[in-house]
Amino acid sequence: MSSDADRIVSLVDGRVDLPTRRVVRHGAAATLTTLEARLLAYLAGRPGEVVSRQTLLEEVWDYNPSVETRAIDQAVWRLRTKIERDAREPRHLLTAHGRGYVFEPVGEAPAAALAVEGAAAVAAAAPALGDEGAFVGRDEELRELAAAFASGVRLVALTGPGGVGKTRLAMELGFRWPGRVVLCDLSDAATEAALVEAVARSLDVVLAVDTKPGAGARVLGRALSDLGPGLVVFDDVDRGVASFPALARRWLVAAPDARFLVTTRRDLDLDGLLDARERPLGGLSHGAGVSLFQARAREALRRRAAEFEAGSDDVGRLVQHVARVPLAIEVAAARAGAMSLGEMVARLDDSVTVAGGDATRGRPAAVHGTLAWSWDLLDDDERRAFSQLSVFRGGADLEAAEAVVVLGAFEADVGAVLARLGAASLVKRRQLEDGLARYALLESVADFAAERLDDDDRDALVARHRGYYLGAAGRAAAALRGRAGVEALAWLQREQANILAAFRRARGEAPEEAARLALAVEPVLAAQGPYERQREVLDAAVEAAAAADAPALSAEALLRRSAARRAAGARAEAQADLEAARALAARSGDGRSRRARPCSRGSSGATTPRRPRRRRPSRRRSRRPRRRARRSSWPTRCAGAARSTSSSTTSRRRARTTRRRSARTARAATRRRRRGRSRASRP
Repeated sequence: MSSDADRIVSLVDGRVDLPTRRVVRHGAAATLTTLEARLLAYLAGRPGEVVSRQTLLEEVWDYNPSVETRAIDQAVWRLRTKIERDAREPRHLLTAHGRGYVFEPVGEAPAAALAVEGAAAVAAAAPALGDEGAFVGRDEELRELAAAFASGVRLVALTGPGGVGKTRLAMELGFRWPGRVVLCDLSDAATEAALVEAVARSLDVVLAVDTKPGAGARVLGRALSDLGPGLVVFDDVDRGVASFPALARRWLVAAPDARFLVTTRRDLDLDGLLDARERPLGGLSHGAGVSLFQARAREALRRRAAEFEAGSDDVGRLVQHVARVPLAIEVAAARAGAMSLGEMVARLDDSVTVAGGDATRGRPAAVHGTLAWSWDLLDDDERRAFSQLSVFRGGADLEAAEAVVVLGAFEADVGAVLARLGAASLVKRRQLEDGLARYALLESVADFAAERLDDDDRDALVARHRGYYLGAAGRAAAALRGRAGVEALAWLQREQANILAAFRRARGEAPEEAARLALAVEPVLAAQGPYERQREVLDAAVEAAAAADAPALSAEALLRRSAARRAAGARAEAQADLEAARALAARSGDGRSRRARPCSRGSSGATTPRRPRRRRPSRRRSRRPRRRARRSSWPTRCAGAARSTSSSTTSRRRARTTRRRSARTARAATRRRRRGRSRASRP
């Protein structure tokens, strides 16, 4: 650790920002839990010192040192998976057998090195070329960006075609930035409200209900100002390129110390933005392209590294074939273990046309040709999985992929096929905090994969995607008020993009399913905002339920919208929705809406029915023992948790009443015995 020890922990291939609990290792980011951050801060504050388990229990966990627990071992293992290259062979967090744990630091932090000389120290902070996943090339661009921000430029827009390395360059600059860094993924944000919502999620900001125009943007402006001299990366501003400049203008004024870095494939209108600059990004230089290929080839097959170093002429021709585009180079290098250099160059001759371009998709022909060449090398199951992954938005976990992706072989393992696609650099795998993996396609790769679907396969794929998220989101929404409510809300937040995508696709052909999807995702919007998005979803749910001619579903949607409008202060509209819901409920024979009244917005955004009158419990005590709740994994227990809440509450009330009645009976019997003894003692 350096002089920034209170907030930065340096790693061999990255760093940890303790205030934000963010781990950045060669551009890949992860988040520590609060307990993991406390454990790392305590050990890193004592570099080279062996800390016993008893001390950690007392200082970090606040336990009695005599407590017997394996919590420390489990927390250390989880921490190693996030900060070490290989958790089985740790470099920093070591075990002193029989004594405890010790943290071994590295030299000066990259953040401190950057702070010493500014732009001149960028190259010194770079990882070694031989490191796995090391950043190769773009050193001149890094120095240029650092110099621009040091000279007073507040916003820089990196523009260029897909696959040219905009996001990777932005992540590398964030890795070497001396202050706090926030990455905002705006790939699915097309409107101003969607941009505000995506930035709020990245900043962990809850947008309160406020009907005034621009209220959410003002809240985010204050949050960005709290970052101080930090770097905010707005990644993939393509769909919202028309709405972003107005927000950027407000945030530049609200956060005078922050620096903004934008990546986009389209031209960004910077007129009227002070201290803003656009930086077009092209292909790598010839030498950097050769270096990148050799580095990725070593990772794919280290035993053949000597062959690629010796055949630098063939590598040079291959790099020129793909127009020195980083994504195309990495896809080609991933095939280094399957064929020789000569075979790779011969195949690319037939697939890549350097002079052409794909103007409709905004990507160079080199990327399209390299992807087409890699597609030809896939087997049937890999092609099916690759093309079907394009239906997801924001990625998917293994359970969702297994439910939606259909392979040709009956016993084919979807997880194994995804692993092979990841090894070919076609699918990106990201590890979540709970240990689960998430698979996603880059946007340019997803466009290519979607083109490989015919109409019949696409319709069936969309139906499977909608069916899976309709069931899973319904179970999660039902579990929000039960014991699994926290896990259910986290799952809904993580899958929000997929649920909304299924909702939009279903509005025309399956309105009833569209309404159910909208009502399932609405609790997330009610919890984190913004109100505009919640209102749009609820309006669409009301329209879809009406189109499906489902009175009970329409009443539920109207009740949700009534609660949201009442929380926003629109009492007249809320009352109108409530009356309409009562009329629909009366027609459908559902008494819930006739008893309901508008209330403040809760975790699900729905109205709360009046509690029915409680029955008087029986005087006879039940001899049946209470059964312990059997724990099962998420999302299996979501449905059971919601159903068991009301019955368990009634059982507890009956038991409490029985105990009180027994106590009163015992006290009355004691008083009678005392009166009897008192009378017997009289003369």
